[in-house]
Amino acid sequence: MNDDAATIRGILEKLRSEYANCCPLDVDDPEALITERDIVAEIRERLKAFCRSRGYQVHCEIKPARDSGIGPERMRTLPRVDVVVLRDKNSVSWLAVAKTLQNKYGKGSIQARFSSIPVEFFHTAVEAKIQSDVTDARKDIDNLKKIHESNPSCNCFFVLLNARGRVGDPEQIREYAQLKDIEIIEYASKKERQNI
Repeated sequence: MNDDAATIRGILEKLRSEYANCCPLDVDDPEALITERDIVAEIRERLKAFCRSRGYQVHCEIKPARDSGIGPERMRTLPRVDVVVLRDKNSVSWLAVAKTLQNKYGKGSIQARFSSIPVEFFHTAVEAKIQSDVTDARKDIDNLKKIHESNPSCNCFFVLLNARGRVGDPEQIREYAQLKDIEIIEYASKKERQNI
């Protein structure tokens, strides 16, 4: 974690509180976040002001490369992280490194996507889920753990906003996140219901 961890946590906790107020027992508000992309977009939007104030940038669907020596074959297999705050490091521009990595595909300037970025430039990584599928959640938590092992100063958060998932799954996910030492920001409806 880095010095901004508490600030990022506060931003994510505010989102969780608003979601909980909107969906105390189930999703009954048409303005509520109802998809994972809704959550990801909302997190990115809320992190923009923080990033601007510190000279960082926030992007979605970033692939965490261990280093800049990675080749295209390996880049294609990397998992995507929902939201990543990026920063330059030691006077090296993350964007310049991302462009160099992307150029390895050999598509030149027609390739506008810079998806693979070395983990050393990660300030914060956030994975988000709207449902409580334990298997998918564990994969995301494992990816966050690998990022944190490669870059211990990176804030890693798992956000679970779940008003309609299976009873009991959020507890399993929380326990797994704690086991992996990944911070979880979660809300699960307390409504008793049949497994969905």
